Amino acid sequence: MSSISIKGIVLGALFGVGAALVLAFLALLFFPLDASQVGSEPSPMYSVARYAGNVTVVLVGGYFAARIAKRGELINGALSSFLYVGGGIYLLIDPQFADEWMQNFILNLAAPPIGLLGGYIYRQTSRAQRQPHSA
Repeated sequence: MSSISIKGIVLGALFGVGAALVLAFLALLFFPLDASQVGSEPSPMYSVARYAGNVTVVLVGGYFAARIAKRGELINGALSSFLYVGGGIYLLIDPQFADEWMQNFILNLAAPPIGLLGGYIYRQTSRAQRQPHSA
């Protein structure tokens, strides 16, 4: 039996995309942009929120991919980052985003290990729940 679950990978990735859309909406509420800010350097707080949001989205996607798959938690968690990486590759080759090339490159490299971490967290929590508690 293969440890890769297409269903888990796809649903974990889609959950991550949905979470990213929600986080993007919340970011616009907390960090509204006006016309004078277009093309200017983002605030440090915005950058921290962006990175934290990206890590959270990929981590949660990896967790849910592993949870849905119920086997091969690590590989399914890592592979659930495929939509994130695909979008990141687009950002790397689009000249419109050339000024953020290094940040996008680093986030793309980090996405599969972060998804793997989500799978690892699921594996550890599911094992802890299966262990009988001794009093």
